[in-house]
Amino acid sequence: MSQKTYVMIRLDNYHCPLISEERQGYLVQVVKKEKELIKEIRSLVDDLEKLFKEENTSLPRVYFDGSLYVPMLLQSKKINKISPAGLVDSEQKFVLGLREYLKRHKDKFPSEIYLLRNYPFSGVGFQLQWAGFYPDFIMWIKEGRQQTQTIVFIDPKGLEHIKGLDNEKIKFAGFLNEKDDPETVTIKKIEKSLRDKNIRLESFILSKTSYDDLRKGETVFPTMEEFMAHHVLFLSDKNWPEKLISMII
Repeated sequence: MSQKTYVMIRLDNYHCPLISEERQGYLVQVVKKEKELIKEIRSLVDDLEKLFKEENTSLPRVYFDGSLYVPMLLQSKKINKISPAGLVDSEQKFVLGLREYLKRHKDKFPSEIYLLRNYPFSGVGFQLQWAGFYPDFIMWIKEGRQQTQTIVFIDPKGLEHIKGLDNEKIKFAGFLNEKDDPETVTIKKIEKSLRDKNIRLESFILSKTSYDDLRKGETVFPTMEEFMAHHVLFLSDKNWPEKLISMII
């Protein structure tokens, strides 16, 4: 079996606001024999308008007007490796759903809305009782003359192994009960520690697992409304963007 050889292509430009964990830009690895694909990707490096605006071409990506990470590359079978890693399906669905909702209702939002992709182990993380928590996205909303800021940590993820609301990543949003350790870390405790009335912190989980799949085999199970009240929404629910925004703004 012949060993594959690869070509590494760096997508960066001093005029291009790409952000990665270590430096500006993406590093894309492609099998060397894919000469046409390599040519197409390299041409994008020199054409910022296409790189920013066009999607679903040789380098799958999504553009979010207001993203602090431009553009967001997607995982692709054509590309051997992307660093930082491309978006997975649930992350892409979140970005596209939010983008389309804000585009349709842009007249309703005088706020400035920005989106930043977070990174595991090197981005903004929180040490919970059992594990570190690095939400996939941070949404930053600036409102009014006083520049009130709402910072929302959003994690599109599967909940196959979470069969109810008693999970530390769900509780992180601030919903504790009398049985919980009073030292449990929540986003609201962090907000209070900032001592700044103009900064509000929120946390949400967007489940790629549908509610119906989640409740299979369960006789006693929280309702969708109870999940929503604990800041858990479902990507299979076509109204999730509206619910998310209504709970934030």
